[in-house]
Amino acid sequence: MSALGSDAWLNASAYDSTHPLHTRAADFIANIDWSSLTKNASQLRHGIPCTLSEKFSVGHFNMVRRLEFEDGVLWIARLRLPELNSVFGEREALDVENSMRIEVGTLKYIREKTAIPVPDIHSYKFGSEDSTGVGAPYILMSYIHGNVAQDLQEEIDGDSNLFGTPEQDQNFRRQMVEIQFQLANLTFDRIGAVYQDGDVGFKLGPEIETGLGPWATPQMYWDAWAHHAAGVARKDCTEETKLDASIQLPVYFNDLMAAYGQSRQTRFGLVNRDFGAHNVLVDKEFNILALIDVDGVIAAPIERVAQFPCFMSLERPAPGYVERRPAAIERLKGCEGFLEKYAETVREFRASQGASASSGGPKLEEVMMSDGASIVQGLIEYGQHQIHVNQRWLGAYEKFMRKIGKEVDRHE
Repeated sequence: MSALGSDAWLNASAYDSTHPLHTRAADFIANIDWSSLTKNASQLRHGIPCTLSEKFSVGHFNMVRRLEFEDGVLWIARLRLPELNSVFGEREALDVENSMRIEVGTLKYIREKTAIPVPDIHSYKFGSEDSTGVGAPYILMSYIHGNVAQDLQEEIDGDSNLFGTPEQDQNFRRQMVEIQFQLANLTFDRIGAVYQDGDVGFKLGPEIETGLGPWATPQMYWDAWAHHAAGVARKDCTEETKLDASIQLPVYFNDLMAAYGQSRQTRFGLVNRDFGAHNVLVDKEFNILALIDVDGVIAAPIERVAQFPCFMSLERPAPGYVERRPAAIERLKGCEGFLEKYAETVREFRASQGASASSGGPKLEEVMMSDGASIVQGLIEYGQHQIHVNQRWLGAYEKFMRKIGKEVDRHE
């Protein structure tokens, strides 16, 4: 069995030594005032001393180290890494401080309003690197002894589409449904991200991707999102991709959502736009211990809420596109049955919750396989900035446009 929890952390060796992510992590670990961090943590627990683990986990945006207090209590320090636009581009418009405010506000809101397991926040400091007294913005939260589900699945059996045994896989997927359903059932009258409002309240504000919001209607949000997606593509795509007609995909998005979307929505459920097997912690039997990385949570139109989770063999092909690449054909073949089963599990979970699960609006499981949800998926995948992805979705958008009596202009 693979190592569990912080024992599985790989330090900067998670990346090749020549990779910019390795260099950034090594520089960061050398420049942080770790003694000030442990001192701050100790003061929060009335002076109980603590030490930092030698191992750390490093991702795209954060570094995590474990804090162990003398009385056995375990926390983690989650520190924001410096921006690395040369690798990631500028996909997220919101500044770091407000992105972290979303993370804190959303974790507290989920903990207060749902049964979804999330880390408990003990303290945080935003602002500039100097103003935190440590050298980076950070959050101190409870330590949860588990692994990222995607990592554990790949280590156990990377060739399988299952998370553990068939029984463990079924249980894991049902727990994912429960998380998605509980978030979707928390509704707001506007579209935007969750922030803490004072000591006890919450409010909606600008979301992380566009840096804008909140919005009153789906069409206002669709317009802002499509405009942002097009702007990022113009900056970050290769020249070949920029010159291809499929770069114009966002131009058709608003017309399509006006025709295929639920434009009269007045209540908007929460969704983690980055929800998937890569942002839940599990034990060795794939029982979910915590939802993590929630800065992408947003109150959104149902077509965005009804997207399938990532990295769970739930890849929905672009309508009308005939895949010819052998590896992609094999991957899609492995997804057969999982999509319908996941939507059916949502339906079953709703039924098990009784009247309390009905919000009066469109049902999550009914929208998941809809044309509107597929069109939204197309704009999400447009963010991969790959020409073959854009081309297959341009073909799908053309099909949808013809249904409403419009044509796509493939000429520049």
